[in-house]
Amino acid sequence: MRAIDAGMRGWLSIGFTRSAMYSVLPPALKAFHAAYPKVELKLFEMLTEEQADAFRDARIHIGIGRQAPPWPGCTTRPLLHERVMAVLALDHPLNAQTQVRVDELAASPLIVYPKHPAAQITSLTASFRTGDASPHLHAFLDCLPRAGDALHSA
Repeated sequence: MRAIDAGMRGWLSIGFTRSAMYSVLPPALKAFHAAYPKVELKLFEMLTEEQADAFRDARIHIGIGRQAPPWPGCTTRPLLHERVMAVLALDHPLNAQTQVRVDELAASPLIVYPKHPAAQITSLTASFRTGDASPHLHAFLDCLPRAGDALHSA
């Protein structure tokens, strides 16, 4: 029992977004396993918005997500900062520019990820509110590998 209390045995449940697999998750898991080799890690891929329910239901102890809203009883810390990127077709009028302002994309159909009732699309729409534009949301993706299919149908 003392080994569990000291964090030397037992298990730790982590919810994470898919993008974390390509950035912060692998080095964090390697470092954790080196420090706590007898602690079992249980990993669950889920959207940031799904992690709130998982915390409330005690299904996860740690969540790694994007733009997590404040959740009562939880502390959030930024692990990294990313730039927002736009992927444009070769023949798009803005493609020649090295930087594009959000309001310049207002007339362009946008394909966004993820499709989830509580998704942080609000941060995208808030970016448009700095001007007098609204985003033209063309498609919502539920999985990143389908992005290419959505681009071909746009």
